[in-house]
Amino acid sequence: MKTKRNNTLYVLVEFPEDSSYFEDNDIGYPSSQSEDNGARFIPEEDYIKVFGRKPNEAMLYKIVQWPESQEWMEKENFEAYSEAVFDEKGLHDFICPAYWVSISKA
Repeated sequence: MKTKRNNTLYVLVEFPEDSSYFEDNDIGYPSSQSEDNGARFIPEEDYIKVFGRKPNEAMLYKIVQWPESQEWMEKENFEAYSEAVFDEKGLHDFICPAYWVSISKA
């Protein structure tokens, strides 16, 4: 299992922004909980490169992996500001259980 351990911030790209460029180029990870079935978590630097601006803080997430994820799961309302990693690429890249955690709500 390959694991990514870094401090990269990810942006949840949803409608009305177009995430097809990122999907077509295999950048980022799909969101399983978004109402937008094309939503993806992409590295902040890729977002800035494509859209030419910094994302709104409410769109920023970090990945929380085991063993740190165990501590996070015990926090009140954790489910309200997090999303479990379920896609094949994410399961391959991150130590599970892993979660996308909103930095603005955590």
